[in-house]
Amino acid sequence: MALLCRNELSVMDLEDQFGVVFSDYFGREIPQLQAAVSQGLLSCKGSGYTVTPLGRLVVRRICMIFDKYITSPATANACYSKVI
Repeated sequence: MALLCRNELSVMDLEDQFGVVFSDYFGREIPQLQAAVSQGLLSCKGSGYTVTPLGRLVVRRICMIFDKYITSPATANACYSKVI
């Protein structure tokens, strides 16, 4: 929710709040985050990510990186909202 509401994600805050190690828990998502950084949608500063002005246009799509239901084989035939 921090990405949608505050346009930023603090890795340390997330780790403290949920008791996980970000790089372990989100290991599969990190390459997608790095792709968003290279596309100019996110900036990576210190121990967190910030949505850039360009990224604000597609912030919902950026947040979909973390949506476990979208990539789950159990929900492969489900219909989700789309980003145009």
